[in-house]
Amino acid sequence: MILRLRELAGKGILGELMDCFHCLSLWIAAPAAVWLTADNRERPLVWLALSGAACLLQRLGPAPLALHALPDPENTP
Repeated sequence: MILRLRELAGKGILGELMDCFHCLSLWIAAPAAVWLTADNRERPLVWLALSGAACLLQRLGPAPLALHALPDPENTP
């Protein structure tokens, strides 16, 4: 699913934001912070805390997995 979203994003700015884990964690943490907090003053702190926690967990995990698109069987000779 993520690979298809990335292909739809293309090589523009949206695609570049999906390539960077740190950038993507900010965009995913923003709606999560809105959903988790009721106080508007806490939302920026929760937003950055969630993104920071995701970045720390990403560093603790194994090396990232590289995804490559499979060749289209209809276009292969």
